[in-house]
Amino acid sequence: LIGMDFNMKSRLSEVLQVSQRVERDEEGRLSVFMGALNAKTDLRVPLSISKPVSKYRLRFSLIGFNFRKEYYEYLEVKDLEFRWQAQLEAQEIRFETLPEPDQLLMLSVSLLAYSETRMEEGYVLLNSKEFSPCSIIAAFHAEEPGGYPARPVNMELDGAQQTRGASIYNMCYEGNRLLRDQERRNVKQSSGQSKMSAKPSKQRSLMTSMPVGTRVSFSGTVSPE
Repeated sequence: LIGMDFNMKSRLSEVLQVSQRVERDEEGRLSVFMGALNAKTDLRVPLSISKPVSKYRLRFSLIGFNFRKEYYEYLEVKDLEFRWQAQLEAQEIRFETLPEPDQLLMLSVSLLAYSETRMEEGYVLLNSKEFSPCSIIAAFHAEEPGGYPARPVNMELDGAQQTRGASIYNMCYEGNRLLRDQERRNVKQSSGQSKMSAKPSKQRSLMTSMPVGTRVSFSGTVSPE
């Protein structure tokens, strides 16, 4: 997943000419080490954007996915704003959130361009389908597998949403249903095999109870050799 772009018309690696390194400490927290940035030379932005732009925003979004429990969560978002002619020194962007051990983590970076206006809002977003660079720069496996759901878990996150805010969302993971169906088929198959093996074992016990040298006929009579 690392390096996957969400907009093929404006790849982040082609637009943002700055080195980025992601590290994870022993507790599980993430840090992004970004090199020095010169907004005039290190951003390859089309003229339709660079001409009216007033400021940029680099948005680092940390998202956790839990497929077993069927939810994803925006864990933390870090914004780095700077003017169109700014020069930034190399710096560390540190995330304070400690992810759950059963969450798969993805860290994405997107570049947003704004034009200053006289409106009350102050700025207008210039991004469009033609220019909206965003890419995954890091991904981490879950440290623990998490519990397997024995039944559908959709719409069971009300308690978690109340304690952790509105940044957590339900999602449907078809893999859970497929695994449950497979488990039911395995149980049914095992039950059928048990029934099939029960009858031969009864016949074998009948045969072993007879003395050696006896003959069994279809009429049910038993006669010695």
